[in-house]
Amino acid sequence: MTLRDIDDHTDDELRGMVRRGELVRLGRGCYVDGDRWRAADVDERYLLRVRAALSRRSSIAVASHHSAAAVLGLATLHPDRSRVHVSVEGRGGGKSTSSCVEHRVSSTDADRTSVDGLRVTTPARTALDLSCVGSPVQALCAVESALRLGRTSRRRCPGWAAGTVSLAHARRYTWPAHSPRASASRGVGR
Repeated sequence: MTLRDIDDHTDDELRGMVRRGELVRLGRGCYVDGDRWRAADVDERYLLRVRAALSRRSSIAVASHHSAAAVLGLATLHPDRSRVHVSVEGRGGGKSTSSCVEHRVSSTDADRTSVDGLRVTTPARTALDLSCVGSPVQALCAVESALRLGRTSRRRCPGWAAGTVSLAHARRYTWPAHSPRASASRGVGR
């Protein structure tokens, strides 16, 4: 729900509806029904926040990085759901807030698509973006998920085979500990 949907309410009425839990404020000018918010799981709540963030931005902004992975339904390893990620065409640093990270990127129309009315980066571009802000393992998880779901092809992800080998190598050195208190370095010699 956005302010366009609730124009007939004053600011005081909106604040009262939020205080009573009838509405949940997702951001400036964006609200969702309180019952819908409470019934939503963590993933659904994040998607509502992504939708709200995009509704407040210009038409050139697209969901990207972890936000795009969520919209696309891609499995990711330890996704960052603390803030919404959007990309806009341009150079230099983006305008980030406590709830939204803006990335300035150079991209083409081939890097963007639409899912359920949301502007979003393609699965291949999303995996590339995740590799820039996260780990190669996170990017590989997104690529494997996109391939499994049929959202991209190996032709569009040429580093997939090398990434699979890298992941196998990384597992050997990053997941050898047998208990939470064991040192991961114990497994390096294995």
